[in-house]
Amino acid sequence: MKQTSLSNQALILIAGKISAFTFSFFVPIALVRLYSQEQYGLFQQVLLIFNTFFAVLQLGMVNSLLYFYPRDIEKRQALLSQTLFFLLAAGTLFGISLFFFQNLIADYFNNPQIGPLLPLLGIYLLLMLVSSFLEILFIVEENALKASLLTFFTGFFRFCFLIGASLILRDVFVLLSALTGIAVLRVAILIFYLSKNYKLSFGNFSRSYFFTQLKYSLPFGLAGIFVILTTTIDKYFISYFYDSKIYAIYAIGCFQVPIVALIFDPVIHIILPKISKLHQESDIPKMHNLWQKAASKLSLIGFPLFVLFLILANQIVVFLFTENYQDSVPILMIYLLLLPRQMTNYGVILRAYGETKYISKTCFASLAVAAALMFPSIKAFGITGPPMVVVFSLYLTAYLQLSKTKKLLQVTWLKLLPWNDFLRNFTAAALIGLIVYFAILSISLSPLLSILLSSLLFFAIYITVAYRYQLLADNDKKIIADFLSKAWIKLSPSS
Repeated sequence: MKQTSLSNQALILIAGKISAFTFSFFVPIALVRLYSQEQYGLFQQVLLIFNTFFAVLQLGMVNSLLYFYPRDIEKRQALLSQTLFFLLAAGTLFGISLFFFQNLIADYFNNPQIGPLLPLLGIYLLLMLVSSFLEILFIVEENALKASLLTFFTGFFRFCFLIGASLILRDVFVLLSALTGIAVLRVAILIFYLSKNYKLSFGNFSRSYFFTQLKYSLPFGLAGIFVILTTTIDKYFISYFYDSKIYAIYAIGCFQVPIVALIFDPVIHIILPKISKLHQESDIPKMHNLWQKAASKLSLIGFPLFVLFLILANQIVVFLFTENYQDSVPILMIYLLLLPRQMTNYGVILRAYGETKYISKTCFASLAVAAALMFPSIKAFGITGPPMVVVFSLYLTAYLQLSKTKKLLQVTWLKLLPWNDFLRNFTAAALIGLIVYFAILSISLSPLLSILLSSLLFFAIYITVAYRYQLLADNDKKIIADFLSKAWIKLSPSS
């Protein structure tokens, strides 16, 4: 198998994520103009249930492939078989539960319209749960291009199906049907790929190996459950205390969350198998160095995005979602504070060490804090209270996991992370942000013009500074130059 560098693989995955995000980015922009706030809020509540249990039901089994696949070459057939069958069983049981408890769920949301949508949601979730297996499989096979293409086409068809369905009939059931159609396509691709490259069957199921996998993934899966509940508990509280119209406003304020996954998830998926292998070889210094390099690269991308989105928050919301959603701006700005936390890759080393129980404990502590503070925060600050609680709780998780990482690596806080790179990259982004703010945003311009001019000026200065003051490594410069050169050749009319 052809080996590619960390930077190349991450760049390919990020390119796929960016392409898919470009399509999905325009979906809510169109939907808020085609649907009332009540209808859009209903659709977002359906997606809330999906997003919550799509993560919960995996129980860490899919992500455990990142740990077991590189290590257990001879057991890969059993590993893939039992993972797939687990997802199928979990999705089926949950779909049945949605059918029988649809009225109870509708009562909680104070929205009778959500009940009839839940059986179809169960089918959609089952199909997506099973097909989620495929992206991770491509990654552990070190085939970043296939993973990137799958991500791209999923985003493309999601855009086409949702917008096309909305133009025909503006109904939330039709939207959910369109999403289910995409899931059917993904499952078809999964079946074709597995039948061609693997021989999966119940006969490959190994009871002892399954429990070995479950022993690793269950604590991590519980940690994932605690994290997803911590990041969604605010939305369930908002849904309970407010109507779907207010929830629509709140959901728009949370739209930055995919940006986090867009940039950071591909890097984590690439480095975790490598770090896991280095840990198996007891090469701790090299493992620490790889982790630090990844964090440094993420900060080079993350800090400018953090600053730029922060100063453009109002213009972005008004331009993309109209003035009807201007109340979403404070929520967006609070959630943007999560970006710096992601740059530390705080849980990667613990996962490589198999410290999933500790991860689970820290995430449970974070969830407990969030649950305790959620109701008082709503009473004190209204809809801006819950996001403040979520941000605080997730930073608590990061601190606890980094503390454990420090002990495992036997280093001080000063040597744990590339603090100098963090400070340098943040300072550069912040100073450039101030220049952009006073040069453009202090002038009364339309939201679109403000966004375009600010972004162009910001990145023109930032890229110049990055090259001039060696913020980019020579290898990264070459990779970016080659990538842009190939992209230009492919997009050129003469090609």
